[in-house]
Amino acid sequence: MIGRFSPLLGVTAILVLIASTPAQSSLELVGFGMGLTSPNVQSQGLGGMMTIPAGQGEWLYSSTASWHRIRSTQLHASIEASRSNLGDLGSFARVVPQNFHFLVHVNRRLSYGIGIEPVSRVDMAIHDSSGTFYGLPEDTLHYAQFRSISGGLSAFNIGFSRLIRPSLSIGVAVNILFGSLSQNDTLYFLDLDRGDIFPALRAARRLEFNGQTINLSVLADIPPGSRGQLGTQLVLPISLGAKEFRTFSGLAVLDPVNHRNIGSPASLTVGYGTQITDLQRIIGEVGWSKLWRDEQRDMLFGRYLEARRSMRLGWSRVPKGDESLVIGRIFYRMGFHRIDYYLSNLKNDPLTEFGFALGLGFRSPAFGHRVDLSIQIGQRESSLADVQAERFYRLSIGVTTAELWFVRPKKRWD
Repeated sequence: MIGRFSPLLGVTAILVLIASTPAQSSLELVGFGMGLTSPNVQSQGLGGMMTIPAGQGEWLYSSTASWHRIRSTQLHASIEASRSNLGDLGSFARVVPQNFHFLVHVNRRLSYGIGIEPVSRVDMAIHDSSGTFYGLPEDTLHYAQFRSISGGLSAFNIGFSRLIRPSLSIGVAVNILFGSLSQNDTLYFLDLDRGDIFPALRAARRLEFNGQTINLSVLADIPPGSRGQLGTQLVLPISLGAKEFRTFSGLAVLDPVNHRNIGSPASLTVGYGTQITDLQRIIGEVGWSKLWRDEQRDMLFGRYLEARRSMRLGWSRVPKGDESLVIGRIFYRMGFHRIDYYLSNLKNDPLTEFGFALGLGFRSPAFGHRVDLSIQIGQRESSLADVQAERFYRLSIGVTTAELWFVRPKKRWD
């Protein structure tokens, strides 16, 4: 049967292997290319909030406009454990760093910060045994394909927060994007009548990214002097490019290809929060993202994503700090989110994601060191015909140290 592996079949096999796009999990879609957001532990405990800090005196790493509220130098690191179940395709799990930030308190009006955070990531493997290609004059080609995709995009960011007036602050950050994505395919040809298997073909490609985005955020008391706050955040892509390397059966295929001006999402998020009591706060947020330069959709962000819309609701209890019992000094958070992903191949029928989150935090009243924990569970509709939904779980733990570096000794954390 190997003798039937004609040149025409070989050329067809190469095209199928390199160019085919079998149905894949929405884990790949959301894990890579769905948007430039990466909430920290505190905001994940609220369902993924980005724009509104959890309390009147609180601040979030993902809300640059709130950085001026720190009263000491902050060093923060967090880790995330996540798991996704995709029906018969199995489970995918990973434990990875989440965020790392270093914020410097200058005075009560100004703070600077640098950090590294993941923008998106994917680590998955899919085995498709139902491939049929009707392209040969005499034969029908049956094949089984194994595909693995891993990697992602990260951002090194540098920015500042400035209090313009008592009721208004701004934040500006520049993100330098970097990372890589690797895809490996193995193709087996099958003769279902005789049970023969043709030699396997292997193809791989690796994309190395570089680019920049700018993040603009505003936090304002609305109305001025009230307990209500409005937050907005705008992410604009400056550029995104990639260098692509391909191999076929271990041999390099042509020279590396440079992809310039790849389409990437621009996003706008708006949220509002208000204190309903001295301790409790409710928050609402809506977000929207659209592919930027969609004429350059290529195989990356724009291959699937056209737009994304999100809605989040959250509640938090922020302690005053003078409670005598430890349980009274804990930050409690709870949130819900819904995200609709509009994909080019699904037209006006988006994939919908629902999620629920719980969060706890404890801060040392003397110095401000803190530990935060968040748990998220959710379900996302799948683009696979035989998988109705994808279930995911996330556990995030963050540790923050608060030191009086660069601050006059007579000052204390407050």
